[in-house]
Amino acid sequence: MTEEMWSQAETRYPGHVARIQRGRAILEAHLADPRTGIIRARIGPDGTRFTIRSQSNARGAYTVDAAGCTCPDWPQSQRCKHYIAVSVLRALIGA
Repeated sequence: MTEEMWSQAETRYPGHVARIQRGRAILEAHLADPRTGIIRARIGPDGTRFTIRSQSNARGAYTVDAAGCTCPDWPQSQRCKHYIAVSVLRALIGA
């Protein structure tokens, strides 16, 4: 993961620096040990959906797809740390 990718995220999501930093923490934790299942991808007929474990609720998880995220932040801002983490992950893997 390069600093350039995170700089691009800051350009793409202006005013969301704190969310970008939290998204980066999620993605870096996942990439450090993908077996933890912090981020999981499912490919289906309607596209790829990512499930991201909640950091505040041990039993919770949120779904991210092309339309957005199921977390409580999404309806208010149309951006959240989960969506940003998945956006950078997709860029990283070329998806």
